[in-house]
Amino acid sequence: MRVLVTGGAGFIGSHIVEALLKEGVEVAVLDNLSTGRREHVPPGVPFYQVDLRDREGVERAFREFRPTHVSHQAAQASVKVSVDDPLLDFEVNLLGGMNLLEACRRYGCQAISLHCDVSAPDDVNESIAQVTDRWGHVDILVAAAGIYTGGLLGEVTLQQWQRLLDINLTGVFLCNRAVAPIMMQRRSGSIINISSMSGKTSWAGTHEYSASKSGVIGLTRSVAMELAPYGVTVNAVCPGNTKTELVLAAARQNAPREGLTVAEWLERRASDCPMKRMAEPWEIAGLCAFLASEDARYITGQSIEVDGGMVMS
Repeated sequence: MRVLVTGGAGFIGSHIVEALLKEGVEVAVLDNLSTGRREHVPPGVPFYQVDLRDREGVERAFREFRPTHVSHQAAQASVKVSVDDPLLDFEVNLLGGMNLLEACRRYGCQAISLHCDVSAPDDVNESIAQVTDRWGHVDILVAAAGIYTGGLLGEVTLQQWQRLLDINLTGVFLCNRAVAPIMMQRRSGSIINISSMSGKTSWAGTHEYSASKSGVIGLTRSVAMELAPYGVTVNAVCPGNTKTELVLAAARQNAPREGLTVAEWLERRASDCPMKRMAEPWEIAGLCAFLASEDARYITGQSIEVDGGMVMS
């Protein structure tokens, strides 16, 4: 089985990659590694660009600066550190929880890692062409690339709105459109689009993010209807508050507006759902691995929450 994962170098995306590798599949990772994650970091928060291929440089940067946000520059990174931030008590890998090449060796699988801006049609088409040139086809697409920005209605610029929609919604559309003919011709396949609980419920200050994730759910249903006669399933996964750099960025941005410290904001978000905690990235990955399996061949057009009961409550 051959799987294409966009955003595979992020926190959730990399756990999805590892979960799929455990199943013995071949994985191609597409991620815009060259741009880093500066857009997720509020003003005044330390941010350092680190070339992850330079192990000594990475170790030196963390020893000297102890940064809490790191720019992803290579899918071959293998340096594991603890985030120096008491607000998020969990370990992360610089790629979000795993090392692609190490995981491939561990599970005896093949992998391809490519730079790709999912909002650029030429990038998407060229990257998928490279994958199909090597593998011949793609069985599964996991569209996990995404960013978070926020602000009150009067604060959101058109540029900010458009950029997030370009990545979070148009990027999913472009990737779905690119792989659909491959799957239709083979009369099999599965597309898994990563949406969010924000696609089903919203809060003040999440205008562009909620709009993009609602759009992913609508897109998923439409594509599912079109591809069902070809035996292709299309579903959306809707994570709740998950321990990722996006949630930390949201906390730093929204907490002052609500008169809270970042720690208090995160504690409230953990208490929003009946299970009274945030999700671990691997818990999102588990559902994706199931939807990619033969056991899910009769599930299509669904948007499934992994949110500890948040939307339900």
